[in-house]
Amino acid sequence: RRRLLSCRDYTGAEIMRTLRDEVKNNPEDIIVLEYTPAIELIMDDKGQVAGALLYQTETEEYVVVRAKTTIIATGGYGRLHIQGFATTNHYGATADGLIMAYRAGAKLLYLDSVQYHPTGAIFPEQILGFLVTEKVRGLGGQPVNKLGELFVFPLEPRDVEASAFI
Repeated sequence: RRRLLSCRDYTGAEIMRTLRDEVKNNPEDIIVLEYTPAIELIMDDKGQVAGALLYQTETEEYVVVRAKTTIIATGGYGRLHIQGFATTNHYGATADGLIMAYRAGAKLLYLDSVQYHPTGAIFPEQILGFLVTEKVRGLGGQPVNKLGELFVFPLEPRDVEASAFI
């Protein structure tokens, strides 16, 4: 059965809010360690992930957490761009989870396929990197260069338009 959840332009924020609320509503089942990123996955003697080594940034101490199941949900790697593009990606989107998984033996696929959202603000400087919603394109927004010239058909699919921007 196909399903779609959306909440205007705030779908990601709503998913995060829902997850946060579930964590807050179940303190006996879910322990939150703030300011404590995972830095390495721990393997058992069968080569399976059995937890993680964490680093508590406030106390500068290492913490070992053992787990029957480990979920790597560290975000993407959109901040690894090499051209100095402005981005709406979180400052932590630097592939840390992918690196930990790779070091633990995971195969990484399709790393050459980063999806760039082609419409972000670059002017004025105060809003550099802010996301301009897809709806702006649908309402007739036009991608123009610094000379005001249209350089790609404005209703191209996102990957085509993003390639033209890059």
